[in-house]
Amino acid sequence: VVKAALRNLDRYISATQLGITLASLALGWIGEPALAALIDIMLGAVGLPIPTGAAHSVAAIVVAFVIITFLHIVFGELTPKSFALAVPERVAKLVVRPLMAFAWLASPGIWFLNGTANRILRRFGIEPMGESGHVHSPEELRLIVMQARAHGTLDESDSAMLAGVFDFHEKRARDVMRPRTGVVGLDIESTEEEVWDVLRRERYSRYPVYEENLDNVIGVFLAKDFWLRDAGEAFTLATFVREALYIPDSRRAELALDDLRKTRAHLAVVLDEYGGTAGILTLEDLVEEVIGDINDEYDIAAREAFESDGVLELAGSLSMVDARSDYRLTIPEGDWSTLGGYAFARIGRVPKIGDRAPFPGGELEVVAMDGRRVAALRVLRTA
Repeated sequence: VVKAALRNLDRYISATQLGITLASLALGWIGEPALAALIDIMLGAVGLPIPTGAAHSVAAIVVAFVIITFLHIVFGELTPKSFALAVPERVAKLVVRPLMAFAWLASPGIWFLNGTANRILRRFGIEPMGESGHVHSPEELRLIVMQARAHGTLDESDSAMLAGVFDFHEKRARDVMRPRTGVVGLDIESTEEEVWDVLRRERYSRYPVYEENLDNVIGVFLAKDFWLRDAGEAFTLATFVREALYIPDSRRAELALDDLRKTRAHLAVVLDEYGGTAGILTLEDLVEEVIGDINDEYDIAAREAFESDGVLELAGSLSMVDARSDYRLTIPEGDWSTLGGYAFARIGRVPKIGDRAPFPGGELEVVAMDGRRVAALRVLRTA
């Protein structure tokens, strides 16, 4: 029965609103004379003089209004709503049949009132939308998740995963990719011994293959193809090269994920606006944006954030989307996609440890460098 009511929710919401309005009017209509008589009895019982004429009417109206308003709000609004929120299924089963009966009896009035209201809205160019047609925006859903986490109905891992889903549609390939400075590739002219050295040292399963430099990636090398080659076969890296998937760095992360799924690829080469290699993007990188880090037996423990002496430190590779949503940093928009890129742009030269980049609400202090790349920053918020 409850499911049947939910399928026609607008009708029963209208019936509820009509019932509340009728009850309020009835209380006001009946309550004034009833309470006036009760006040007369109470005053007479304690030996006080009973007002007459206009004074009697004014006193009765004021006292009746206060008492009826109190009873209506406490017992007609707050208590039933709180009870319904606490045990919604029990309340729904209890009230659904009387509500359906009232909605059936009041259906002509509901139809007339809704029709009149809808015509007025259309006169102003507004298309009416029922309560059941309301769709939560991503911001509303994010707020719901935050409230559920604060009240303990969602644990930390579940809320983090949902937050990752909300953030995912805002990210571009450049926000998720491994930047060129961290890419390990193979030269097409590499010998068998050189390939062996790279495989033993890096422990990756896939490598971009290039001619001359990383701006000219010609394909992808899979380590498993190397392990499964025929023994004694003459080695030429070109025979192991598979076709690469290329995507622009501006492509939305969710579309990049679709590209990888459709082509059954696990690695894509990310190109910048000039056609050069900006980095690489793997299926694991995209999945980790939603569910968090996936560490295998060869992963080095790397954290995007940690506490040092009670002060927050963030990785320079942290995307601006995560910096704003997860750590509430009010970094302005610009030509940077990572926290380290913002610091680099604000400092105006290759940063050094101890350099600071201001942002609205504080400063970012460089605490670690990896060559010319900002590896870690300390967040110094203003009081």
